Amino acid sequence: MINDLFINSPEQSENDGFVICINSEDEKEIIANCIKENDKANGFEIKDYHYLNNYGNNDYLFVSGVLLDLLKLHKRIYYNPNEKKWLRNNSEIPYIHLEFVERAHILLDEFKNPVLDENGNTLPDDFSINAGVKVPNENGCHILQFDYYWMKRYISFLQIIFDKNSEEVFFIPKDMLGVKEEYISKNELLKMAYELKSSGLLMRADDLFKYAKNVKDDSKVLCPFLCFLKDECKEEEIVWAFPDSERNAYYIPLKKSIYNTPAFAEHFDDRNSLIFEIYTNSLKMILAHEVAHVARGHWNLRINEPDYSKKRDVMMNCELNADWTGAYWLINELIYDTVTGNDYDPILAYKASDLIYLWAVRILSCYLSLSWAYRDNRKIDKDRILNFLNDENATHPIYEFRLYNLLGKLKEHLNHIGKTSGESENHLYTADGIIIDTKLTDEAWEKALGMIESFESSFDLTWNEKQDELHKNIGKNLSVEKIKIEDKNNMPFTVAKIKQAEEELEKYEECWRDVLPKLEKYGMFFTM
Repeated sequence: MINDLFINSPEQSENDGFVICINSEDEKEIIANCIKENDKANGFEIKDYHYLNNYGNNDYLFVSGVLLDLLKLHKRIYYNPNEKKWLRNNSEIPYIHLEFVERAHILLDEFKNPVLDENGNTLPDDFSINAGVKVPNENGCHILQFDYYWMKRYISFLQIIFDKNSEEVFFIPKDMLGVKEEYISKNELLKMAYELKSSGLLMRADDLFKYAKNVKDDSKVLCPFLCFLKDECKEEEIVWAFPDSERNAYYIPLKKSIYNTPAFAEHFDDRNSLIFEIYTNSLKMILAHEVAHVARGHWNLRINEPDYSKKRDVMMNCELNADWTGAYWLINELIYDTVTGNDYDPILAYKASDLIYLWAVRILSCYLSLSWAYRDNRKIDKDRILNFLNDENATHPIYEFRLYNLLGKLKEHLNHIGKTSGESENHLYTADGIIIDTKLTDEAWEKALGMIESFESSFDLTWNEKQDELHKNIGKNLSVEKIKIEDKNNMPFTVAKIKQAEEELEKYEECWRDVLPKLEKYGMFFTM
């Protein structure tokens, strides 16, 4: 919904007050008026003086805009404006109003005491982060409470994994002159790059062009300089270094292990846009999950049969159903982006390679949004699974179950898209004229699975929230070292290999046969 924006770093967001920076005041005003009009039309009013929920808050506008886009996406796909009727037994999803909440999230030990770091500071508890749709109002509309804390914690997680790359730092002795930063304009930076290119230093010029591409302030660009770097293997390389007066040092950015894996090696230079794609689509997934609870009739079931809807297996089914419904929407959305802007034209606005990449990133985003809080133990934990199975008060499946279910459903859905388009007379085409068939959707699936496997395999090497430790071997990090994926069977999404987990999932499948007719009876706004 908002086009001219970028995501702040956690440090910038503390200074600016926002995670999202909207560059255009005109666009911000248009979005604010749109959200305000929709709120007013559906009986919602927020006070501008509220510190979180107000139409001047960039973050509030961004999340509200994404939520409104999801409601519009449903109508975009299933409503025929010419005949003015809904297709395939669908109907309008009730309006859903966003309400930011900001709760205290302090990690507690088994005795309910705050957990402290080595400096005596309290640690955050990311497991407490949540979002949820509340009981419908008299007019049928809902309020979706969204934990504002998620925005800051999740972007910090992504930037540490995918963007805060290790660096080699060279400190200058105190008895020497101090290091000073020099700033130039973006045009001067580009001129430097062109001169290097004409001199034959193509790779260094290309690096400089990429650096200039990500500059946000045209008038003030930190000027890098070329230096010779010699590693332990006695190999010499010309690299860009940056001055840092605060540390009285020069530093050289290096690739972290996530970009030394098969799936991400080619995306190091696109890491800023990659983070934006993952972040926005993870946000979409969380919001789509909550919208799906409304759209799939889960709230209607709760209102009409409250005791039945609170049964353990029924709740598990509704959560899993909301997961894969929301993920389907993210996959389907790209099919309705066409070269002409007409949702039903057969030629998509993406080349085949771009479509494969975007589908893969969306699948990865769904996967991470359901599992990012489980950072300390990414491998299958049999004891945790058994404890969950014995917990009669559980309301949500553990993340291993959700990932297993989600990926299985997404694989089926991509197969369906490829088969339907590939075998029908009315094919869907990419912008470069390639038919969308099972070969293409299989490529998207393999790329997505490769990203997930590369993420899991490199996670222990990459995750270091404090960023205290730097890679020692410069030569290794300046090359693309392929990290070997050692044990795929121990990854979270292979949970069904445990007998008790397989039996539990089969029990849900059996229960779904009873739940679905009830959802249909009391009414769904969205049917598959």
